[in-house]
Amino acid sequence: MLRTGLEIFCDNPTVSGPVGLLTTVSSQMNSGLTAFDALRKAGVQVAALFSPEHGYFGVGAAGESISDSQSETTPIYSLYGKTRTPAPEILRTLSAFIIDLQDTGNRWYTYAATMRMVLKTCAGIGLPVIVLDRPNPQGGLISEGNLAEPEHFSLVSPAAIPVRYGLSFGELAKFFNDSIGADLFITIMDGWSRGQLWHEIGRQWVSPSPNMPHAHTALLYTGTCLLEATNISEGRGTALPFEQIGAPFVRGRDLAARMNSLALPGLRFVPVWFAPATGKFAGQRCEGVRIGLTEPHAVRGFEMGLHLIQTLRELYPQNFEWTSWDGLRNNFDTLTACTWLREALEAGQAVAQLTERCAVQRQEFSTNAMGYWLYGE
Repeated sequence: MLRTGLEIFCDNPTVSGPVGLLTTVSSQMNSGLTAFDALRKAGVQVAALFSPEHGYFGVGAAGESISDSQSETTPIYSLYGKTRTPAPEILRTLSAFIIDLQDTGNRWYTYAATMRMVLKTCAGIGLPVIVLDRPNPQGGLISEGNLAEPEHFSLVSPAAIPVRYGLSFGELAKFFNDSIGADLFITIMDGWSRGQLWHEIGRQWVSPSPNMPHAHTALLYTGTCLLEATNISEGRGTALPFEQIGAPFVRGRDLAARMNSLALPGLRFVPVWFAPATGKFAGQRCEGVRIGLTEPHAVRGFEMGLHLIQTLRELYPQNFEWTSWDGLRNNFDTLTACTWLREALEAGQAVAQLTERCAVQRQEFSTNAMGYWLYGE
C-alpha cells in the first residue's frame, strides 16, 4: 500500500520547535486525517499555516484573492492574497518550514509556483524546508507540452519546465532548488512507482480546488486549460470542469465528429449540452463535447487541447476569439509561456508539427529530470 511522505514523516518527526506548514485540507493521510491534524497528533508544533491558491479549505475560486484567517487558534497566512511569499519576520520565529501539497502535475496549476517562492524565501533566511512527497496523479514517466520561456515566467509558468512535468512534487522541489539553494529535505513515499496513475494507487482523491473534482481531470486539464485563453467555456461552473467544453455558438455533434475522426489515443468525444452557473456564458445554454477517457495511460492532453483549438477555429472562424486578462497580454501566451504556439495555430500549422517542436524542446529537460528521480518505474 502506498504511504505518502506525510505518513512516513509522522512515524518519526525530525523537527523540534515551532514549524510553518504550507498545505490544504486535500493533503490527507489514508485515514482521512489532514496534514495539519496528523502532524499535531504526531507531536509536531505547527505554529503557522500557509495556504496556496483556493485557500486552506480549497473552496476559493480560480484567481480569487484569499485573506488571512485561522484554524482554531493557529493563524493561516494566505500566499494567494496581498502577498505571494511568506513574511520573513514570521519565518524567523520558526525552526523549519514543511510543505505538503497535492499537486495536479501541471505547470499552470499554481501550487508549483508557490512552492518555488517558499523555497526562495526560506533560502534567503536559512530556514530548512521539508517537502512531504505525494504522487503525481498523471504519473512520473510522461511529460507534455513546450518549455516555458524565461521572458514569459509567471505564476502559471514559474520555470523552464513542460506543461505536464512528469515528476513527483518532491522531485520538482529538487529541480527548483538547484537554482535556489535552500536547505531542502524531502520525505519520500513508500510504495509508489512512477508509472502509476492515481486510479492505480488505491487512494481516494480529495479535490485540491473546486474545479479539479477527479484525479483524471488532471490528464484532461493538461489540454482543456488552454480553453481558458479563449471565448470557449472550459466547463467551469458545471459539474464537469475541464471534462466538457463548449459555447452557445458551438454545435456539439459537429465538434464531436471532427474530434473523434482524429482518433486521439485514449479519448472519446460525445456531444453535450450544459449551462454554466458561473464563469463564461453563465446561465446560457452551451453546446460542446464531453471528453471521456478510454485508456488513461494513452492520453496526451496537451495535444488534444491544441486539436480542440485548431478545430474550433476551423469550424467557427467568425466566433472564436482569444482573450486577455489584463487587456495587454494574450491569455494563451501567458498559459503556454511563449508566443510561437499561438502564432503557429493562427498560421494554420498542423498540430503534429507543433507537438514535434515541443518534443524537441523537452529532450534536454527529460534527460536532466531523471537526475531528480526519487522513484523507479
